[in-house]
Amino acid sequence: MARGFFMPFGNLGIMFRTPVSITPHVFPISIESNMLSIGSCFADFIGGQLVKNKFRMVSNPFGVIFHPLAQFQLLSMALKEQMPAENSYVLNQGIWYNYLFHSSFSDTSRENLEDRIAKKFEQLNSQIAELDILFFTFGTAIQYQHLSSGLIVANCHKVPQKEFKKSLTPLELIISSFNSLLSANPNFKPQIILSVSPVRHLSEGIESNSVSKAALRLVCQQLTQSAGKVHYFPGFEIMMDDLRDYRFYENDMIHPNETARAYIWDLFIENYLDNGARNFVREWEKIVRSIKHRPFHPHSDAHQEFIKKTLMRIEQLPGSIDTTDEVAQLKKNLI
Repeated sequence: MARGFFMPFGNLGIMFRTPVSITPHVFPISIESNMLSIGSCFADFIGGQLVKNKFRMVSNPFGVIFHPLAQFQLLSMALKEQMPAENSYVLNQGIWYNYLFHSSFSDTSRENLEDRIAKKFEQLNSQIAELDILFFTFGTAIQYQHLSSGLIVANCHKVPQKEFKKSLTPLELIISSFNSLLSANPNFKPQIILSVSPVRHLSEGIESNSVSKAALRLVCQQLTQSAGKVHYFPGFEIMMDDLRDYRFYENDMIHPNETARAYIWDLFIENYLDNGARNFVREWEKIVRSIKHRPFHPHSDAHQEFIKKTLMRIEQLPGSIDTTDEVAQLKKNLI
C-alpha cells in the first residue's frame, strides 16, 4: 500500500497526507515468536490479526482492559497466580463480576467466576514463561477508584458512578507500576511493545480524552527511553496524522474502519515482522482466499484440481503451523 502521494499543481507538488515514519522493530517477530497482547480494543485488533494469521499469540486473555494500571496488575497476578482480593468481587443484578476484569468475566455463581479466573491465571503462567513479545495498548489514563474499597478498577460493571472517584492517574504512578512489574519478576524477559489506542473516549469528554491520550503518550515516551527492551508502535499517530480523515472511521466517528485497520496492519507487517513471517502472511492470505472461494460447480474437474493445489500449498508451509482445520475443510470438498 502506498505510504503517500503527490498531486501535481503547476511546478509544485501538493502533498495530501502526512505519512508516519516507523522505526522497524529491532527484534523482528518470527513465525516462531510467542506473544501476548493486553489492553484496549486496539490490542484486540493487532492480537486478533496475529491469531488469524496463525502466529503464537494470546490476545487479551482478561478481556478488553483500557487502563495501564489494571493491565500491569493483572499480568503481575498471573505471573504469581495470585487470586484477586475479596473486595474486588461485586454482585450486580444477580451477576458476579470482578472489578479488575472485563465484564466478559462474569457468572451467576461467584465460585464459578473464581474458578474461571484461577484457570486463566494457571494457563497464562505457563505461557508467560515462554514469551518473546508482549504488547500493551493503553486506552485511557482516567481512573475510577471505588470509594468503599479503595480499588482502582478496570471496569465499573454498571455500578452507580457515585460509588467511584474519577481522576487522571499521575504519570509517575503509571511508570513506577510498570517498573515494579518488571523488577518484581526478574525472569520475565520478553521484548515489550507499547502503543496508545487511537480510539477516543468521548464519554469522558473531548478535552478530558485529549489530556488522557497525551498522558499515555508521555508515559510511552519515558518508558521507551528508560528501558532497552521497551519499544513503541505509533498506531495512535498513524490514525491521528496519516489517516486524518473521517472516511477512515466507522459510522460512530470513533473507531477505525476496515480500510484504516488494513492500512495499520500492513504497516505493522512491514516494520515488525521478519522476512520469513512477512512472506508467510502474504501466502496465508492467498490460501485463506482460496479456502473461502465458493464455486458455481464444486464437483467440476477444475475445482477439484483447485482444491488439490491449495492443499499442496498448505503442505509447503512451515511445519510448526497448525492447519488441521483448514485441511479438513478442504478435504471435505474432495470427491
